[in-house]
Amino acid sequence: MATLLASPFGRRTTALFLRLLNGALPHRAGIGKSLRNALLLLCWLLPFGATAQSTVSGKVTDGTAPIAWANVVLFSPDGKVVAATTSTEDGAFELSASNGPYKLKISFLGFADWEQDLRVERAVALGTIALRASATSLQEVTVVGQKQLVEYQPGRVVFNVENSVSATSGDAVGAIGAAPGVLVRNNTISMLGKGAARVTVDGRLVELSGEELVAYLKTIPASSIKNVEVMTNPPAKYEASGDGGIININLKKGLANA
Repeated sequence: MATLLASPFGRRTTALFLRLLNGALPHRAGIGKSLRNALLLLCWLLPFGATAQSTVSGKVTDGTAPIAWANVVLFSPDGKVVAATTSTEDGAFELSASNGPYKLKISFLGFADWEQDLRVERAVALGTIALRASATSLQEVTVVGQKQLVEYQPGRVVFNVENSVSATSGDAVGAIGAAPGVLVRNNTISMLGKGAARVTVDGRLVELSGEELVAYLKTIPASSIKNVEVMTNPPAKYEASGDGGIININLKKGLANA
C-alpha cells in the first residue's frame, strides 16, 4: 500500500509510518482488510488535506509602469482577512492560502479598487493587473504640483496627506487608512505583512490600542496632518514597541503643540 501513496517524505518513511499506524489500529474480527486499508489511507491523507496551500501571484501596474506598495488583500467568503501583503518595487505580489473560495482586492491611492472572486485549488497566476485611475486622481495631480503624494524612503513610505484632496476631508483614521501598506479594519490598525502597528504622533508613542486608539485618532482632523510615515523598519528607539511596524503622524507646524 505504501508504494501506491505519493509522499513527500520518501518510500521508507512512508512505509514505516504506515506500519506504526497499522499497529496502532485495533485488530478486531469485525474489521475487514479492505475497511482497514481504507482507514489507513484516510489517516494518512487527512493531514495533507488540512494543510494544503496554494499561492496567488500577479503584478500590479498603472497600465504602463509597475505600482509599488499597492495593498493586496485576500478575503474569505465571510469577509475575514486571510492573507495580505504589498506589491514590491516591480509591482509583483504573492500570497499563500489554503485551498478554497476567496475574494482578492487590490487598492492604491489615486486608483479605483480592483476586485476579483477566485477559487484557489492550485497555484493561481493572475499575470499583469492594470489599475484604473480614480475620478479624483486628476484633482490630486493638480493639487500636488511638484511634490509627490507618496514618497519612498529607506525603511518607510511617506504619504503627504496635506497634498491629497480626498484624504484631508476626514480624520486621522481615514488618513492612515489611505496610506499605502496600511489596513484599518474592525478597530485594528495593521501594516500589511507586518501585523498590528503602533501609532505615534510627531514621534511620540500613543499608549492606546483597539477602540481607544481609533477613538483618539478620530479627534484629529485630517486637515491638520502634514504627512503619515509608514515605517516597516522603525528606528531603534521603537524596538520595545513590538515588531508590527510604526505609523507616525506628523502634524502641520503650529498645530503640534496646540
